[in-house]
Amino acid sequence: QNPEKPDLELIDMRHEKVTVPAGSFDSTYIKAKNKADGKITEQWANPQEITVVGMIKTSSETQFGKMDVVLTSFQKK
Repeated sequence: QNPEKPDLELIDMRHEKVTVPAGSFDSTYIKAKNKADGKITEQWANPQEITVVGMIKTSSETQFGKMDVVLTSFQKK
């Protein structure tokens, strides 16, 4: 069974540099709001430079509070 995809409203999108423990990366920043519950999600991604999913950093509101996930290590082969 496939989970239902959230209906998101794009709030902001721009190119910016983001610094995480793995280093500094050029990224596309996306800020969106889930229309169903009003929760905000922010993502910094670069699928060309960061292989697999391209995610560098994401920040989301969850039922337990704000959750941040950041890239801590990356090595290009």
